[in-house]
Amino acid sequence: MTLSCVSLAADVQALCGRTDDNALVTTTRIMHWFNEAQKDIVNRIPGLHAVTFKNTTSLDTTASLAYALGDITAGDYTTQPVAHVWNVFFLDGNSSVRLAFVHTDEFDAHWIDPTNDAADFGKPKHWTRRGNNIEIRPVCDSAYYDYDLRVDGDFYPRDFTAADTTRYSDLSDVEEGLVHYALANAWRAIGNADGVGGALAKAADFSHKYEDWLDGYAARNDRLSEWDGNLYSDEVL
Repeated sequence: MTLSCVSLAADVQALCGRTDDNALVTTTRIMHWFNEAQKDIVNRIPGLHAVTFKNTTSLDTTASLAYALGDITAGDYTTQPVAHVWNVFFLDGNSSVRLAFVHTDEFDAHWIDPTNDAADFGKPKHWTRRGNNIEIRPVCDSAYYDYDLRVDGDFYPRDFTAADTTRYSDLSDVEEGLVHYALANAWRAIGNADGVGGALAKAADFSHKYEDWLDGYAARNDRLSEWDGNLYSDEVL
């Protein structure tokens, strides 16, 4: 059964004997651990269905080399930062093209000064990611201004706060993992602060439980079921 963040926080406190919202294992700190866990899950398992997006409206081509990922509306949440990008397209009806990804070092080696007046300008062909921007080349000339860029990727789930009472994770079926991660940190905090003999051992145990859970979660979600036996597509493209 899916539980709200507050219910999960209460479970964490009960399982480590800190039901009085003790300073070491407060609801606020547990929410922080939940948020760390959510980001870790997305970082280590790219492409989870619950947080994937296809954006075709946020970025319009200009004479720029770089386009900020922060300008993209990812999914239904306009403020959620982009985690991974795996496809960029230049949209022009039947003349639309998928840009080829190039690693940053190769990008820089081939196009050392792509905005120089002597560089090639025209219809984009390649892209790379540099920090929180994507860069495309050739830089658009005026004939290709104001076209849409399509960006496919995933985003980080919304953070929990102690004020949330009925919120659920944007990720699916992660409650067990969030609790394991929070308990590992809770027992570590107790052991470091209070010198409780078995606390650090419990922290290590829950860290292992979290890693085991994450392996299983990846195995359940990191699959291309749609490709199995051409299940959903009869047509040869």
